[in-house]
Amino acid sequence: AEWWDLEDMESLRLGKIYPYGRSDFVISAPHVVTFNKTMIDDFNLDSPYDLVNSHTWTLDKMLTMATAVVSDVNHDEEFSGDDDVFGICTSEVSKFNSFLTSCNQPVSRKNYDGRLEIVVKSEKTVKIVEMFADVSLIGGVIHIDALEMYAKHMDKIFGEGRGLFALYDLSFLELLRNYDINYGIVPYPKFDVDQQEYRSQDWGPMWAVPAAIKNPELVGSVVELYSYFSTDTIVPAYYDKVLEGKLSQDLESRKMLHIIFGLIRLVACGENRQIE
Repeated sequence: AEWWDLEDMESLRLGKIYPYGRSDFVISAPHVVTFNKTMIDDFNLDSPYDLVNSHTWTLDKMLTMATAVVSDVNHDEEFSGDDDVFGICTSEVSKFNSFLTSCNQPVSRKNYDGRLEIVVKSEKTVKIVEMFADVSLIGGVIHIDALEMYAKHMDKIFGEGRGLFALYDLSFLELLRNYDINYGIVPYPKFDVDQQEYRSQDWGPMWAVPAAIKNPELVGSVVELYSYFSTDTIVPAYYDKVLEGKLSQDLESRKMLHIIFGLIRLVACGENRQIE
């Protein structure tokens, strides 16, 4: 039925088995880039909004901007999360997986006979890794609080105005409501200007039913019912009231959310789907 994401489920199929299901009951949770609008003005940098709209928001541009703002504020020749200013901050390394997706470099795809094959070993992947390796050698460009789960420190650095960019799961944006910061939201960047569209990795959940259930008919009916009603309830409430109403600060961010959720391909498990 139309309330199931059939293309996603087909991409997850292993032989005749669909081990997971996706419907509107499970909310999409793409990774996004937030940026400090005050720092953009202070350093006379290009507006990420304008870059997205002109299709020049690329990985190289983002890393160049991130490099331009770093500052060893306390002059101790080290970069710590307590005082210094960073280019890109986040709480976990998984946020960087989404750059493969945004740069249109899948990890796997189905070949001509429907079998999955690994395709991540490519010249583009090497180039992406090299670009991050180069900037990681420059102190302060990238700060990862890998041991601090749920953005415990990352939101502090960005919230206090000491990070130009922060990599967020949309579900964590509510943390920024604790700070007085002027920020914007944009999708992850493209690989280069030749790439036609922006792409976002969907890290949302999926349905999974244990094989040990005793009443599959009842469970199936409940899952179907939840999915059916979610199309007209959960999705509008989350998108209109939460994302647009509470977590975005300006009209431009709301336009970016339309790009992330509506005008681009959300990618789940390496495959494409068009959100209408």
